[in-house]
Amino acid sequence: MLCRIIKNKRYWYLLILVGAVSLAFGLIGVLTEPQASGNIAMLLGMFTGLGGTLFVFSIIRLLYLRFAPAAKLKQEEINRNDERNIQVARAASAAANTAVTIMLTIMAFAFVLMGYKVPGYIAVGAIWVQAIVTVIAQRICEKKM
Repeated sequence: MLCRIIKNKRYWYLLILVGAVSLAFGLIGVLTEPQASGNIAMLLGMFTGLGGTLFVFSIIRLLYLRFAPAAKLKQEEINRNDERNIQVARAASAAANTAVTIMLTIMAFAFVLMGYKVPGYIAVGAIWVQAIVTVIAQRICEKKM
């Protein structure tokens, strides 16, 4: 979805930088602490994987923007600004928002029932953050329209 929305090359260069820093951080951490285990090893692996993904994906997207035919880029711009496609994306986002709220509610109950109160509180906090962001975004959109 982001690759279709974002056309600004500065954003992709920023993602290359963030990906390179994250990749370097993960690799340096793995190389300096080869005995790392458990959560630390998993965190270093996540930094390495996320950094590599952002780095490679951003380079591919920049190459696409550079070498794609102008007519194809223009057609993508038209499709991106088409009102029907915008409404479909908004409906899909609303459905995803509802699904995530239900999932977080189930997770919160499951964590509390299993005796993991802190993850349960985190899930409830995420529900509240999601609700607040939804209300704020709705009010901003209402003012603009």
